[in-house]
Amino acid sequence: MAWLYRVNNIAQVSKTSSMLLANAGTTIVSIFLTPLLDILFSVLIGASLGSKNLVRIALAGVVVQIVITVSTVICTSVAYDKEQDVIQEVFSRRWIDLTYWTGTSIPGICAGVTTGLVSSCSILALDSSHDLHQFFHTILVFPAALVAGISLGILASGIGLIMSDSFAAVNVITAIAPITSGAIIPLRYYPSILQGVFRNLPLSAAVKAIITGGSDLTALLCELETGLICMALGFLATRCTMRRLRNGISTKMN
Repeated sequence: MAWLYRVNNIAQVSKTSSMLLANAGTTIVSIFLTPLLDILFSVLIGASLGSKNLVRIALAGVVVQIVITVSTVICTSVAYDKEQDVIQEVFSRRWIDLTYWTGTSIPGICAGVTTGLVSSCSILALDSSHDLHQFFHTILVFPAALVAGISLGILASGIGLIMSDSFAAVNVITAIAPITSGAIIPLRYYPSILQGVFRNLPLSAAVKAIITGGSDLTALLCELETGLICMALGFLATRCTMRRLRNGISTKMN
């Protein structure tokens, strides 16, 4: 019970401290308008490249936006805690605090699911075929996207603790995710070297499930595998930061 109480408190603070969820205006822009515009942009790029299935590009864009939303909310919350010198207190006793990360992830998960549902329903309404099977298949891929978003959020947050710019890593993720995941151009059209790299990155399995109509369970298992690696790297970055503080190499977080 005490664990749930602490998780709830952390989630409430995380929601308040996240720039994306700071007020009604930023929430509407971050969860509704920006993702829809990004999806539209992806569709326009796909159309300019002669893609024959723009609906699936749009649905793949939904998955990408879920990941971006979740990871950004987590990263902004941790960045705020860093700025307020809360992180040192959180990780002073244990450098892997699962309670903290769980609470920090909850607002991101809620925002990501909301973004996904609104975007998917919008695509269903605009699609002339109104393909319900494709719609529900996209919903089933949401858990894989959430896993990817959480893992990338923890990784970006850990890197942000080391760097002076707390948002550098998440900004890079936001910029390259549509490309490395194959959301616009399927990975099979990439050079073989890049294919091998991108297929092992978070989000690629979830997008592949959308583009090819593949198994949502397989996508989830693949995202769990790559996600654990990303989270481990994020935890390691957090440990390095705390060790620098304890050893006096750094007197405070930048």
